[in-house]
Amino acid sequence: MPEIAILANGDRRLPACVRVAAARATGAGGRGCTPGRGAIPGGPRPPGAGSPGPAPAASARAPRRSGTALIAALWVVLMLAMMVGSFAFHAHVEARLTSYYRNRAKAEYIARSGLEYAEMIMDLTGRKPIPLPANPADPAPGYASNLVERGYLSVAIPIGEGVAHLQILPEPAKRNVNLLSEEPDFYGREDWERIFELTGVPDAMWPELIDQFYDWIDPDRNSRYDGAESEAQYDDYCHAVGMAEKTRADKARSAKNAPLDTVGELLLIPAFSDAILNGGDLNTGLPGDPTVRVSGVKDLLTTYGDGKVNVNAAAPRVLMTLSDVDSNLVERIVEQREYEAFKDVADVTRRVPGLSPQAVKFMDTASRIYEVVSVGEAAGVRKGLRCVVEYAGQGKRGRILQWHEDDGIVRELR
Repeated sequence: MPEIAILANGDRRLPACVRVAAARATGAGGRGCTPGRGAIPGGPRPPGAGSPGPAPAASARAPRRSGTALIAALWVVLMLAMMVGSFAFHAHVEARLTSYYRNRAKAEYIARSGLEYAEMIMDLTGRKPIPLPANPADPAPGYASNLVERGYLSVAIPIGEGVAHLQILPEPAKRNVNLLSEEPDFYGREDWERIFELTGVPDAMWPELIDQFYDWIDPDRNSRYDGAESEAQYDDYCHAVGMAEKTRADKARSAKNAPLDTVGELLLIPAFSDAILNGGDLNTGLPGDPTVRVSGVKDLLTTYGDGKVNVNAAAPRVLMTLSDVDSNLVERIVEQREYEAFKDVADVTRRVPGLSPQAVKFMDTASRIYEVVSVGEAAGVRKGLRCVVEYAGQGKRGRILQWHEDDGIVRELR
């Protein structure tokens, strides 16, 4: 029987009759074949033997190809590509950040080197005469001469792999806000009135601004007519002008009764606004013309110095705030100092006739306190430092009175 089963299911090369007989012998059924026809019903038919019947059950079928494996493979490739792309992106970002912070660190140290260089220049200015350089390529003595002659210095100094953009500006080139005088000039104006007139602040606002300022810095607790000393007076003023609660929170609760430490401290006084300090659109609260454009007082003021102005370095706007000084005298001062720096106050009065004794009293031609701005740059990245330094004399390190660093210094670089 096993041999018959093999014949029934085995080699296709056997004649169909033999395979059918074997199938019947094993109980698989089937029909006989006619000699010479070579086929059985349901099996393959010879060519030209009529219409073919259905394919035999045991015939081989072509394998059906499924796309599931291909789709899965594509998804795997896609996920791998996304993972590789994400890794490459993060690696690129990390590399850029690392490069940025490395260059930022370089820029900071270059800026600090610029401050040291500035101190060396200031030390050279204290030597009379300024010594010639040991190395002809050393520009420091020349920078010191420029600082003495022009009153300020602005240079770019190569340091290492970057550049230090250096500015040395005498603080006495501005008015000391704590020493502004209430003494009227020939036209009856006080220092603050001349400053407000120059910056465009409406005169109707002057009394409150001036009285609140002097109440802030004087040591007593007695308020002036338009001033304020106590918390209740501050609250009454803020309520009267309709000051928003958010703005009110940024103001002081009462007067300091001490000099200003920085010019920005003016914003703590209720009557002073950001527009008055930095310039911009000033909301006056006055009927008819509630908004005016003002230029701001910040560039005119400092909290350092003895109250005298270095006329060799002061901007024309600062000179205009001096008593009895008009635009013609300012033009004459600027013209003369560009020709040759003033040696002393007597030289100023000799070369600029028409200056009143009140104006000369607040003039000087030298400085011992400087604002030093140093911006280090490395591979396009900048870091700024600003400090106020008091020059301590030849061979001595300067005393740092104020230190400040942020990105705004880079934008303010003149």
